[in-house]
Amino acid sequence: MATSIEELMDKRALDELISAQAIAVDTHDWDGYRKCFADKVRFDFSEHVERVVGKGVGEATDPDQWVANVKSVIPGFDSTMHSVTNIIHEIKGDRASSRCYVTAEHFLNTDSGDRSITASGIYMFGSVRTASGWKLETWRLKTLFYRGNPLLYKQAADRVRAGLAK
Repeated sequence: MATSIEELMDKRALDELISAQAIAVDTHDWDGYRKCFADKVRFDFSEHVERVVGKGVGEATDPDQWVANVKSVIPGFDSTMHSVTNIIHEIKGDRASSRCYVTAEHFLNTDSGDRSITASGIYMFGSVRTASGWKLETWRLKTLFYRGNPLLYKQAADRVRAGLAK
């Protein structure tokens, strides 16, 4: 069965949505990050976050709370780079499911141990078409592996709390 131009356009828009959230996090564009989400979203990063940051911040349904959770850690790093690849979409009307690989590099210049932590996994998204375009309404991370110093997540969060973040 041939793919329609509309389906290709939807898939391209979904590619941009997934890439936009990654770039927004890395550039600390919190308004841009928030614009990627529907009004209610089911975030499930518990498999990752509860291992490296602590209980209670890995799941959320309020996108504003999710942005606040991310802002409580990410700006504490000197830099981050979230790369998404191999994106596959399945579209059914005004809903889409997507999955892709993610490799998230986090760097913090510190005198204690390795200065980086890499988390790799699979993102699984559910999106909905809205009047303002596609928006994420579910997002789950399945962690595949870590490499580096997982203590950097806590150090980054401590830097944010102490007002030392960029």
